[in-house]
Amino acid sequence: MDKTFVGIDFGTCNLKVMYKKNNKFYELKLHKEVNSLDGQTPNVILYAKNSKGNIEHIIGKSALKNEDYPNTIKYIKKKLQQQNWKGFIPNLGRDVEAAEVSKDIFKFISKQLDERIKNEKEIAITMPVCFSELQKQCLYDAAVAAGLNVKYVLSESFAAAFSQESFLAGEENRLSLIFDLGGATLDISLVKISREGEDFIVEEMASTGLAYGGTDIDEGILAEIIMPQHAELFKNLTDKGIDYRKKVIEIIISMKERLYEDEEDECDDSDNLGDGNMTEFRLSREDVVQVLEKHGVKERIFTVLEEMFESLPDIIKEDVTDVRLFGGGSYIDYFPKLLTEFFGAEVFDYEDFDPTSLDRNDGNQLKTAVAAGAVRYITAKENGNIKVINRIPFHLGIKNNNRFKRILDRNRVWGNSNTGWVKLNNQEVQQDGFVINLYQTFANMPKIVPLTDDGSIIYMGKISLEKGLYDLQKPIFLKLFFDNQGELEAHLAQAKLVDEENQIVDVEVKKFGLGGWS
Repeated sequence: MDKTFVGIDFGTCNLKVMYKKNNKFYELKLHKEVNSLDGQTPNVILYAKNSKGNIEHIIGKSALKNEDYPNTIKYIKKKLQQQNWKGFIPNLGRDVEAAEVSKDIFKFISKQLDERIKNEKEIAITMPVCFSELQKQCLYDAAVAAGLNVKYVLSESFAAAFSQESFLAGEENRLSLIFDLGGATLDISLVKISREGEDFIVEEMASTGLAYGGTDIDEGILAEIIMPQHAELFKNLTDKGIDYRKKVIEIIISMKERLYEDEEDECDDSDNLGDGNMTEFRLSREDVVQVLEKHGVKERIFTVLEEMFESLPDIIKEDVTDVRLFGGGSYIDYFPKLLTEFFGAEVFDYEDFDPTSLDRNDGNQLKTAVAAGAVRYITAKENGNIKVINRIPFHLGIKNNNRFKRILDRNRVWGNSNTGWVKLNNQEVQQDGFVINLYQTFANMPKIVPLTDDGSIIYMGKISLEKGLYDLQKPIFLKLFFDNQGELEAHLAQAKLVDEENQIVDVEVKKFGLGGWS
């Protein structure tokens, strides 16, 4: 029986599932409430209690409409960026972890897939560029535990590129800049496409990004635009114990979508927010630009792009042949204009960019491109005419005196072991219980910065030392690098006296890949 290839974009705000049949892309309607235009289901779960006292998992718009906020979890993917996140669910009477919530949502997807597709399924799931290996592992494990046959795990920006059939076309070498602005992150990949006979070589030359997405824009609009306009109202609601924030955020999302998808300059909405009095809200394109400029978005994006090109010795931005935009946030014309300014209109002209004209049947819509691209990627891999080469994004380092200490720079080629040894502080190793905490940072981070919870530094995992191998009175050394299989290796060593010369000798090696530490 033929296989069906499925792509799952487990987005921060929405779930998108695509599959390919008879050379056409189809959106999997996860339930009847899904908007027929884009097939998206809000990534929201409600742990509801029915009349018999049993717990039911309600996913999507029904969970939002219920407004049972204490038992509802939104943006679970964003919570995977937090170390050891837990949330209390009153109906369960206990905390839930991010992995458990993710598994419950994947179970919902798995059930819908089984009802619609009866033959064998091969699945690719996508994750942000900025996810650490620990986060990837967590989401992968949740999908597998839910019964999904996950064969590939792709970065969202890399998957999005494959959604366009023209991505693997043409005889000449090309260098594409993929810009994917989602709900929680901005993912950027620089991808080189070349040919060897009938085979395509797709090389991800570099990746970068920001912990900034649509949800941050929404929160900014609330704080900078809406709250100042209705300060007295919100104070009264707070005094009455009415939780208005989540409802107002939903209104902001609706107004923002109408601004750009319906090409309006200004729009409004109204709601009683639970106090019985209707309140009118208004949002303009100028308001959105004001928020983005206050957040320094242009400067931050320009910085990560410039640093990405600086990290590549043989590539400059003038080598880029085309720029491709994806993600719901790319509807905001601020971003196409920004990329035109950076690369020049001869490479990308925002005036020629029309996100509403993309072909739905080709899986080529901004909002579903990541899931559709994952399907096209599986197809290319199964046909055996594609070779993928990756580089590592961002910086990797360790906790050192409650600060991040950078060890491995981003975008080094697989197999490069010449990162050098880093001397560790024995006292800190002992204080951490013979454990070295490993972290990943985004671009444009200094070499040594404080560990914070603002999303700039992501916990990746830990290296537990075997105490019997080390003399804690002597320095311990560490180096990190990626092997030829793309797995991170951590080498630990101590100086030993050999032929009257101090030499560093490996005494312990650990690997960290999608399978975890081994």
